[in-house]
Amino acid sequence: MEKLRIIIAAATAELREEAERLLESDRLQIAARLTPDSEGLTKAGVVPAEVLILYSDWLDRKEADFIERLYMTRPHLPCVLLCSEADADMLQRALYCGVKRVIELANANEPPVDALFAAYNREINRLSADTNAPVGYESKVLGIFGTKGGVGKTTVAVNLAVALSKLNKRVVLIDVDLQFGDVGIFLDIAKADTIVDIIEENDYEYAALSSFLFKHSSGLRVLCAPTAPEYAEIVKPEHVEKIITELRSEFDYILLDMPPAFNDISLAALEQCSEIYFLVTPDIPSLRNAQVSFGVIETLNMADKLRLVLNREGNSNLLRRDIEDVLGVKAIITLPCEYKDCTQAVNRGVPIVLGYKRNKISAELFAFAERLISGQANEPPVRGKERRR
Repeated sequence: MEKLRIIIAAATAELREEAERLLESDRLQIAARLTPDSEGLTKAGVVPAEVLILYSDWLDRKEADFIERLYMTRPHLPCVLLCSEADADMLQRALYCGVKRVIELANANEPPVDALFAAYNREINRLSADTNAPVGYESKVLGIFGTKGGVGKTTVAVNLAVALSKLNKRVVLIDVDLQFGDVGIFLDIAKADTIVDIIEENDYEYAALSSFLFKHSSGLRVLCAPTAPEYAEIVKPEHVEKIITELRSEFDYILLDMPPAFNDISLAALEQCSEIYFLVTPDIPSLRNAQVSFGVIETLNMADKLRLVLNREGNSNLLRRDIEDVLGVKAIITLPCEYKDCTQAVNRGVPIVLGYKRNKISAELFAFAERLISGQANEPPVRGKERRR
């Protein structure tokens, strides 16, 4: 796993050690520890690192000058201020000298490591944005979809989300199957806030939304489905749109575990998707269901988002090439049939990619997550000239 290299700057060795404890994580690598002075500036200018963290509860003139000079001499190294609490004057000084984000430990809605990654990812997307295009956070919304029950939709959604999270990406998984969503079961979440709680709060700013997102041990954030089917009626398409829109600015990937149907909620979610991963199993009912669903997706002008995922390959005499020929789409992920491990994983509430790392499904999903991050996974699907109906 590639780690984020950081520089820790603080006025004393004791403060640097304290900052190191606060940021302790297997996702980080400390490239240097230094004092915010001229000697430290020279060192910070050449040390290979992605982020500099200044730990200070004062941001005095000397520290502000250090950050400003680093901002001018090494503009692609974002500087983050870590402090106990910041007043208005301190925030103004931080803004003026070039601090990219202030992480207040007393008022944090998330662990400092997560806030650090959010700041870094946002800066990377800003720097890599096309200067001729509208500036925006390059988050991806991935809809895990299938209109036939039992094709493994939630298995793929949960495990792909965890795999991306373990690869140091900021990921949130939303259970959009509002009546019978199982994401909480797959992740052994006994009790958590749900999308209904957000709607009742009626505050869609991220500062409020983040408090409703369950923090899984993998680093994944989760928004669970309602606790009872009748609560699904509370959720409207505009609610789903507002939530996804707000989360785009904070996460690299937003994964949607979709309901197995075309309805107002699923259509609103599909509209927000960058890609739609449609799951098919090698059996005639699933294949026929996919044919009809692909036609609906084309009618909705979303065919360019469509990606085929073949699950449980080898479980019948229908081969991958036969399924691709019938549907006119190349599968971008092919997962083997692993009933035993999948069942045990669900019963334990431990994702396959965490508890069964030697499993072939785990290997395939981690490999796909790496291809997705590198931009090598989602080329436009190859379509047949004519689809058989």
